[in-house]
Amino acid sequence: MSRERELMSDVVIDGLAMLARATSDDLDRVIHVVLERIANAVDADVAHLLVKSGEYWVFSHVWCASGLVSQKHQFSPISDCDLRALSSEATNAKQISIGSVNGMPIGALQDHLRNQGIKSFASVPLTGDASVQGYFGLDRMRVEAEFSERDFRLLQAVSDGLSSSLARRQTEQRLRQISDQQSETLERLRATLAATPELVIEVDNDGRSVEFHCSTSEDLAIAPEDFLGRTLEEILPADIARLQRETMERARQHGTAHTGRVAKVVEI
Repeated sequence: MSRERELMSDVVIDGLAMLARATSDDLDRVIHVVLERIANAVDADVAHLLVKSGEYWVFSHVWCASGLVSQKHQFSPISDCDLRALSSEATNAKQISIGSVNGMPIGALQDHLRNQGIKSFASVPLTGDASVQGYFGLDRMRVEAEFSERDFRLLQAVSDGLSSSLARRQTEQRLRQISDQQSETLERLRATLAATPELVIEVDNDGRSVEFHCSTSEDLAIAPEDFLGRTLEEILPADIARLQRETMERARQHGTAHTGRVAKVVEI
């Protein structure tokens, strides 16, 4: 293997490893590092990720070479129409290659790329769930030079890692949101239970009491330590404990269950 191929392989391996290890909070920083390394490896001036946001595609991450930092704000959103026109330049279904923006057909898309100072352009899709979720692209802005097949292999290899890491973060954010919603619901439920005048006992899956709720706990007929940590069978008569167990099983299967009134005085 040539020294150049070894260096390219190292760039891919290191980039994929960094993306795999990145936490959700650190992913944006890691993506910028990976974009910089890929751009430097193929002599590109800009590396970017393009993702869908409403009716437009926006640049979520942009790395610019030294001297081009001030031009970041020029990377404006791309409409679906312009993106379809850009995709029509694709050399195959997996890559878009424009060796010369000046050599493109005259029109709005050429004007758009020219206005951003792009001379040559390369891009590969970020795929997920059998659909395109975004694009990983490279621009040359100081010289006009078509990107090689080697450059595209590098882009494609890293794009898989980018897709996976972004999807992983999205999943983690959804799970975090669900967890926060569940916590809020639990807090509201606890507040409601704390206000009830009747004694409500929480039991775990084993039927062991773990918590109680009552607005006037000082008026309880029995002390909490006499029932907390004990199973239904240790607290209730056998027939009532069995009835409660059957109700719990129905609740597991159907979501809710009701035992009805039990006309019996329980002495502990």
